[in-house]
Amino acid sequence: MNKITFAGALTIYEAIEAKNTLLAALEQGSAIEIDLSNLSELDTAGVQVIVGARQEATKKGLDLHIRHGLTSAEVFGCYRIGA
Repeated sequence: MNKITFAGALTIYEAIEAKNTLLAALEQGSAIEIDLSNLSELDTAGVQVIVGARQEATKKGLDLHIRHGLTSAEVFGCYRIGA
């Protein structure tokens, strides 16, 4: 399993780099764990990147697991997204 950890902020300012990192990991064709437990800031752009990665993993038939922390769990909960 390929583990990708995001720490600090995952906002519009980090979204492109995060998207590229996740797409590159998905191209390797193995399961992915996204660790969001050390995020202190997450906005809509960051959520879109994570949701997009989940959709891409599903299309490729790959498992994608998300490890939440307080910040990401709260934000995903506000959007009512089960991830």
